[in-house]
Amino acid sequence: TVKLQCDDDGSPGRSIDISGETSREATTAEVTGQGSWHGTASDGHLVVEGTGVDAGTFDLLYTARHENPSDPLHVGREFLPPTSGGYYVAARRLTDGAVSRNRVGVHVQLDEDPASSDADPIAPDAVTGARLLLWLDASDMDGDGVEDAPVWSRGSLLGWRGRPGAMEPTSFVICEPNSLNGKSVADWQYIWLQSLEEAVDGYQTLMMVYRDHDLSKPGSGPWQGVDAYMCDLTGEGVAADVAPEFAQGRAWLNGRRVDPYATPAPSDYCVATFELAAPGARAISRTHTEWEGAVAEFIAFDAVLSDVERTGVEEYLRRKWLDAAASGDEPDRTP
Repeated sequence: TVKLQCDDDGSPGRSIDISGETSREATTAEVTGQGSWHGTASDGHLVVEGTGVDAGTFDLLYTARHENPSDPLHVGREFLPPTSGGYYVAARRLTDGAVSRNRVGVHVQLDEDPASSDADPIAPDAVTGARLLLWLDASDMDGDGVEDAPVWSRGSLLGWRGRPGAMEPTSFVICEPNSLNGKSVADWQYIWLQSLEEAVDGYQTLMMVYRDHDLSKPGSGPWQGVDAYMCDLTGEGVAADVAPEFAQGRAWLNGRRVDPYATPAPSDYCVATFELAAPGARAISRTHTEWEGAVAEFIAFDAVLSDVERTGVEEYLRRKWLDAAASGDEPDRTP
């Protein structure tokens, strides 16, 4: 183990310098290496080189998380955000301190910072440059185009209906109501092998609101048959299995272009877009048995979207799931 200092000030998107001097120490739990270290963390990649007794090079995928992610940033009736960005708010019961499972997302934009997005929201069924192949929305489990009210109970839910697409009547997901902006999400952690009613092929753009889980197999995603297009391809031999249309494609997380094969899998809910270099050769048909994350919304199109339509759908998903403050804005539904 090597514990080092960094100059991270919380600003997104900047390179972080890492340095420090360490001495040899040992406990029953860990051994600290001895050396002088320096390096950087940038774009999901961390490289640190050391000189000294235990000198060496760390070349790793990188993600930044709060040291105690379960601890709130602030507790009280008022809060002044230190920087622009996304914040999650939960209710806390005064009598016993119990915290609500629901997390309401609010995006804060401080006056001195540029606007986070100037894109107009576009609903998936308003996209004209590509055909909508699959649209599963956990806030509309019956697929009638209206947010479920009342919401479904927590537990197994059979036959999730989409617009278009659907799961088989005997296949299920775990419905977790009131989980994200007051809406339900579909949890994959306990469902094992489930199937779509009809396989989906010919997809070229995949968009979803989701979070991964530490127990997921590296490179896995919600569906079998879809080559390893997901993040964090650290498993032995995983990257070698990526089909050319995925390896040569592009990806965005929360509107920011990323290299999915050098970006840790997101542990918090995010808006992700995966654009293939050519239509996918393998059909989306069954759930992946080694993926343990949760999905709020999953969308597949048969072509690459224009920048305007891609950013518009991303903004629609962001406002719907991650930003309660903007949820009152009506997206463009004009065909």
